[in-house]
Amino acid sequence: MIVLLVDKATYEAGAYQAARQLSEMRSVEAMEVRLELFDDKINSYRGVFLRDWFFSGMLKAESKEELSLVAEAAADKKNSTLLRWVCLRALATAKAPVALKPLLDKSLTKCKDQDLKYQWQRTLGTLHAKNLLDFDGFGGREPQARVLADLNVAPGLGLAQLAGSESDFTATVIGMALSAKDPGSRAELLRLLGQNQAINGESLRPLLLSSLSLGKPADWNCALRAAAIDVIAERKFAMLIPEIIKSLAAETAQGGGRFAVDYGNLMMDLTGLRIGRNPDIWQRWWDNEGEQWLKDGASTPRANQQRTEHEQDTVASMFGVPVDSKRLVIALDGSGSMNDSMGDTTCLQAARREITILLDRLPNDAMFDLVVVEKELISSFGKLVKNTDKNRKKALALLERRSFRSTSSLYDALRDIQREWGADTILLIGDGGSSSGTHQYPGHMLSGLETEYSRSGVRIHTVCTTSNNTKLRFMRKLAAISGGTMVQPPG
Repeated sequence: MIVLLVDKATYEAGAYQAARQLSEMRSVEAMEVRLELFDDKINSYRGVFLRDWFFSGMLKAESKEELSLVAEAAADKKNSTLLRWVCLRALATAKAPVALKPLLDKSLTKCKDQDLKYQWQRTLGTLHAKNLLDFDGFGGREPQARVLADLNVAPGLGLAQLAGSESDFTATVIGMALSAKDPGSRAELLRLLGQNQAINGESLRPLLLSSLSLGKPADWNCALRAAAIDVIAERKFAMLIPEIIKSLAAETAQGGGRFAVDYGNLMMDLTGLRIGRNPDIWQRWWDNEGEQWLKDGASTPRANQQRTEHEQDTVASMFGVPVDSKRLVIALDGSGSMNDSMGDTTCLQAARREITILLDRLPNDAMFDLVVVEKELISSFGKLVKNTDKNRKKALALLERRSFRSTSSLYDALRDIQREWGADTILLIGDGGSSSGTHQYPGHMLSGLETEYSRSGVRIHTVCTTSNNTKLRFMRKLAAISGGTMVQPPG
């Protein structure tokens, strides 16, 4: 049996390598070791590295027996919420049957933790849709009916996996989405439904219209607007152009920002016309030509070309990343890598210079926060504040007070900012590394943050301060998830 010790000396002497080797072992015994040791490593030296290897091993489970152990661990209330959550994430990727009985345990069906509850719904729905639920040993009658009954509860993230199927739950899920109190769940449901080609635009129209900016205040939920724009763009729902123009006008009237740009870009992408983002120009086009264009089958070639330089102009930029947001968080890596050289200065000093320029160029009515990603998230204000001289000075002073020698919990920081700050954009500066918190492995961070984006709609731009290929790929993929931009400054 592999023994993994917990202090720095033993970690460096081989615990990491042992956990890595364990992740490749395909046996019931190896799975038992992973599940047994996972919680022991939560507070150990660099335990996140060991736990992520354990999670990697769970994702590679191939047999019913291995998957049964993972399902039982997910249902065991004695385990940490983190272990139960990653077990459910692993089960959602299963390629062999998974025992139903533990998945219908009250510890999951009546779960109070929101992250765990929502992941259980996703996993159960995914396994049902793939016909990978193993009913052996399930004592109840009509297990199929029991599964559907348990999926048919708010917010419906599992039932959405079955929408558009022979037993069509589309109308039920759309109703759940429209009545959802949580904007994140509503946005996630819209995205799930929008990805299903069997569900047409007219069925989705009520949900899409309720998610656009029509008659909404300037801080109307980012998750809903982003979900609607992404679905309309992906499915080419040109029949919603009149409502998109009205949404563009509403955003422009309230001072512009990210979504004024996004709606304008959506119009150009849907029509193939490169006429900018002025809502009055689009309204004239619609009145004079648009309705006939739509009746003719929206036949104008949709251009995939880059927008012109003028169309890409924004009020500010950082390291060349265009910033069109007026609700943004600037997140700076708090690890020692920020003391590395960048040209004739350090990464930290270059970042400070760029942040100063950015804040000076942002409009006064923009809202921002500056945070440092350490083991804990260190924030200048703990919320978005107005871009005043006083607040700019206070934010920049934070950089002088931090040592930039900490470990960093990157996944947790990005998750928390997306959930709690009310921002629509994050500007992340760093090398993309994470050495504490929930995850450090790039693949695990990306899969979790993709789910977060589906619920938050927050765009992430990344400035990568390293030439390490693995971290460059991570920062590029992280930005791409949300339609953001990745740059690597010279030097």
